Amino acid sequence: AVAAAFAAAICDGGAQCAVLAPTEALAGQLCAQMKKYIPLAEGECLLIKGSMPAAARRKAETAAADGSARIIAGTQALPLFQAYGNAVMSLVTMVGGDAESLMDKVGSMMDEKKVLERKNRELQVKAAMSEIENSVRPVANVNGVDFIAEKFDNITPDLLRQIGDRIRNKYPNAMMLLAGVASEGNVALTAMASDNIVKLGANAGALLKAVAAELGGKGGGRPTLAQGGAPSADKLDKAFAAAPKIFEELMTKGK
Repeated sequence: AVAAAFAAAICDGGAQCAVLAPTEALAGQLCAQMKKYIPLAEGECLLIKGSMPAAARRKAETAAADGSARIIAGTQALPLFQAYGNAVMSLVTMVGGDAESLMDKVGSMMDEKKVLERKNRELQVKAAMSEIENSVRPVANVNGVDFIAEKFDNITPDLLRQIGDRIRNKYPNAMMLLAGVASEGNVALTAMASDNIVKLGANAGALLKAVAAELGGKGGGRPTLAQGGAPSADKLDKAFAAAPKIFEELMTKGK
């Protein structure tokens, strides 16, 4: 009851409370007392002990870290609080200021990170565009429709579409198949075709679906725009080598 009274006073002050017990059995009893004497919502009093399954422990630690758990009881409660306290102080040392301003500083850093990521994406587009102007050439032509297939490293699906728009400015009668290989090794695919060449038999959805299948992935969409992907780039060269033939067969069928 004394522990519950102290815990209640700490919670009333808006802080979290750790209650340490020498055994798991006693920790369970303390947690039950807290719930009995203190008006707590579901999940606001947690029992953390060494014998917990890993998944349950991670869930409890997350609740302790985000503040949704107001009271943490158990044989592991104090070491957990100490670890979080040390982590907070380490962050304060790294970013400067004090614990009170830590969240504001971290928020500002996250905002700055987003700005830098956006600028990095813009630089990627400029670099890719420059390469496009000098290197992109059609690899096939059927019924007056060019076929362009290009691969890029570290390009997102959104950037692929921007690159496709740029290619279309230079080759208005081209059907495009673009692949972006992420740093993790997965592949994003985009196929594009203008309304004019769709009338001549081009179909971006059918093309992308067939090429994605060659990669062991999935995809599809409209005749003018399709997207898809694959978990690995291992078969990308093989799929792109087969793409012109797939394009020619689809154009013949669509005529």
